Amino acid sequence: MKKTFTTFLVFAALSLGIKAQTTTWSFENLSDGTITENTPINGLEINASKVWTVEPNTKTFGTDQYTKRLKSGGGDRSLTFPVTGPGTIEIAALSSSTSEPERSFTIEGYTLFTKAEGDESTDYITMNYTGPATTLTLTTNAGINFYAIRYTPNGEKPVISNKLWDLSTFYSATGEFTETCIKDGLVIYVGPTPEGSSKTLTMTWASSNKSFNIDGTKTKLAGQLKAGGDSKIDPDTNIPANRVIKFKPTSDGSISVGAITGSTGQDRNVIISKYNAGTISVLTTGNTNIVEGANGFEPFSTDYTYNAGDEIWIYADNNIQYWFVRFTGSVDPDFNGELSGISTNTIEFYPEIVISNREIRVTEPVDMEIYAISGYKVAEQKNTTVITTQNMEHGAYIVKCTSSKGKVVTKKFIK
Repeated sequence: MKKTFTTFLVFAALSLGIKAQTTTWSFENLSDGTITENTPINGLEINASKVWTVEPNTKTFGTDQYTKRLKSGGGDRSLTFPVTGPGTIEIAALSSSTSEPERSFTIEGYTLFTKAEGDESTDYITMNYTGPATTLTLTTNAGINFYAIRYTPNGEKPVISNKLWDLSTFYSATGEFTETCIKDGLVIYVGPTPEGSSKTLTMTWASSNKSFNIDGTKTKLAGQLKAGGDSKIDPDTNIPANRVIKFKPTSDGSISVGAITGSTGQDRNVIISKYNAGTISVLTTGNTNIVEGANGFEPFSTDYTYNAGDEIWIYADNNIQYWFVRFTGSVDPDFNGELSGISTNTIEFYPEIVISNREIRVTEPVDMEIYAISGYKVAEQKNTTVITTQNMEHGAYIVKCTSSKGKVVTKKFIK
């Protein structure tokens, strides 16, 4: 395996990370050809009850480059690998069919989907494992090409401090973000398409150049994230339901946002807020109709005092251009925006929930609600055993089921 690193000189000293010990199983050292016998790889085992194939093929996932792939050739193939307890599992995998980029596999009943391949790099498929030490089984449902599996146990979290997120590095090969994007603790949450709209909700990446005053230095940035419109406020919760940028602070610090109006001469506002327990509190609002100064455009800044459970939410009242987000304190590197606005304090594993690409079924009639990860409710049905998901946008969701006896089940799923 070869790693490639890109250095952004302006920002190289702005973050520091310490990672927990990660185990990586790749197939680089396997001989090319078919696998017809059970094959161990440092604890991982390829179950050869059906034939697998190893062949040369170079792909990049994140910043990691792999030069061989393990082809399942179809469904009902399995791998096993050990875990020492709760942690993060990352799978470098692609569908074997370009016409079907989304194919599923399961890990202990949790269904995961392959993603469309990026032009330069593809994201890992990620699962948060919360169980005890055990050996997990991965089973394919169709032809999938595997490049690596990584497991990082929970432990001391990496430290990220004085972080500047340069949004030109949140590159989208298609130019459009229609799903949540997460990088180094910053969440770009697009959200569901508003009811009645025929146009898919997006935030758009664009290559261009603007200079901003960062620590007194005129700094040129190479890309922007266009909001594409305002952040709709959910009338039930009074919180933004889409087009939100978020991170989770773990200390005091100063927040800065580089933003410019999306239409020259038009007054449009960026709002920096904190979210906690279903409540939004505005920290500052700035008019993005600004003129470039000698050191570039001035960012919008505000001081922040840490309070446990706070999340910083950044959104707008119209289409603006986001260029960077900066926080001088420390942030939670594992924050992914999940469960915001939803209480999941009561979780009981009954009734059973069965999730497929088209619907969610349960074993007894319940009241079912589906939430986007911002807390915005996207579907609801009373006293039912099935609710359709076929027309929902791709992304991460939470289904909440309440039985007639008041028992509650919540479960995350990816569409």
